[in-house]
Amino acid sequence: MDYQFPQQPALKRTLFAVALAVACGNASALPEFTWNPSAAGLTGPSFVADNIIVSNFATVTFTSATTFHEAGFLGVSSFQLAGTDIAVGGLNSTYSLFFQFTGDGVINGPFSGLTYSLYGTNSVPTFGPGGAISGVVAPTLLATGSLISGDTGEINGLPFADATVTFNGASSPFFVSPPSSSFYDNMALTIKGGTVTATPNGYMIDNGAGSVNFASPIPEPETYALMMAGLGVMGIVARSRKGLRRSAERAA
Repeated sequence: MDYQFPQQPALKRTLFAVALAVACGNASALPEFTWNPSAAGLTGPSFVADNIIVSNFATVTFTSATTFHEAGFLGVSSFQLAGTDIAVGGLNSTYSLFFQFTGDGVINGPFSGLTYSLYGTNSVPTFGPGGAISGVVAPTLLATGSLISGDTGEINGLPFADATVTFNGASSPFFVSPPSSSFYDNMALTIKGGTVTATPNGYMIDNGAGSVNFASPIPEPETYALMMAGLGVMGIVARSRKGLRRSAERAA
């Protein structure tokens, strides 16, 4: 009997691609959340989103030849859901949201510390330059957090930073889903670019682009499981085909 065997490298590539596609597809989905500004005394209706678009205004001060201190604000510009901008009634017209933060770390290296507070206000503040703010009226504290891990660096000569931080939502009906009692524990933020202005001991960042969401800081366990399952199938199929080939050779 003449056995025909597909080339194993092609099969392995196909299975590996399937495993990675499934795993990456799951990893790319951002957790959704529902916030209700009016429940926190802000003049805006509830909405569902999975990504927060922010603008960075901050001052970076070199505290030594290798370390820095940064302080500033992330103004919330808009929200997204499944990669598409969504309309959020009242945002930056009747009320605003912003993060105030400070950070320390190694220049073009890891953060050593990072803390923030999320505020809401029935006003529209003005940000910049270098982390200045004006026009805030009676801000309401909504959440706080601190560093889990993160790094800084440069992309095309412009500053870049990403970090995973804790998220401690104040007990408030602002957090509808998940509710404040069981809201996400971690928050991920990425900031890059902007208008960079040198100062005598550092630089200012204005209008840096950024995003904030509640994605897991590392691939979720099920992602690893899917990848391992795919690789395991590859191994089983390879061993099975090797056994069939040997049987065919003996029969011949």
